[in-house]
Amino acid sequence: MPVTNPAAILDQIRVYLLEGFPQVTIVQADAKTGTALIHVINGRARRMVEVTDTFLTPTLPSPILWKRVRRWDLIKTLKDAESGSIVRVTTSGLRFV
Repeated sequence: MPVTNPAAILDQIRVYLLEGFPQVTIVQADAKTGTALIHVINGRARRMVEVTDTFLTPTLPSPILWKRVRRWDLIKTLKDAESGSIVRVTTSGLRFV
């Protein structure tokens, strides 16, 4: 059964990111566009994750989405990115914005 509660999905992303970073904060959920922004801070390095509305309103069950997020290795992508980078999470993968 799909998880259709965007707040629950965002919280799952936050919990996942806490596995690799000491500070992860959901800073904005835009009702107009349906996207959400998450700040990821590691020391002085700050990165952002933009989660698209299509990811937050999935047609796939939540466990399948999490297998994809882990397979895409969002944590490693963020750790390898320069400070100030924005990574977008979509149903088809990760992209730098």
